[in-house]
Amino acid sequence: MSDFDFFMEIPSELNITDHQREAINKLDLSNRRTVIKMLMKEQGIDETKETQHYGDATAKELDNYIKDYQYPKGKVRSGLVAPVKDLWRNFNKMNELELKTSDTFFHCKAHYEAASRGKYGSVVSTIGGYLKEAKDIFKYPIDDCKRDLWANARGREGARQGKSLQETCPTHYKRY
Repeated sequence: MSDFDFFMEIPSELNITDHQREAINKLDLSNRRTVIKMLMKEQGIDETKETQHYGDATAKELDNYIKDYQYPKGKVRSGLVAPVKDLWRNFNKMNELELKTSDTFFHCKAHYEAASRGKYGSVVSTIGGYLKEAKDIFKYPIDDCKRDLWANARGREGARQGKSLQETCPTHYKRY
């Protein structure tokens, strides 16, 4: 089980049997999300509980931003410093672009880049992500923190699997 499976919980209002719940929990994350969304739609449960949404206009800006994306090499390619710089650079870039409502994308991208740096990058990404959200839980709703943790883990998982940034981190919130 990857570290973000924990955050893709089956909504309590979903009317399913214990056997169905066990079967869903055994699925990989992508299939689990698909099945849960399908069941929610069938049962008329609103899946738009997110507090921050960025739509088509922001997605276009983000698509433009990553169109010619190249993984940042830097002077230091591994160790503990490079992934910290990846996380910090993405935070600053998000603020520079003034696309704060695209928080989920930048969480995913930052942790994708950090984890792409190998074992230490993945460790820094995991610990840094959990520490930041532990701090943020006192400032923001729990759903925001859970979504951020899920996006962090999605970025790490994509890097571990050798996927591209574009495959790993969608620019539109509805694709998460």
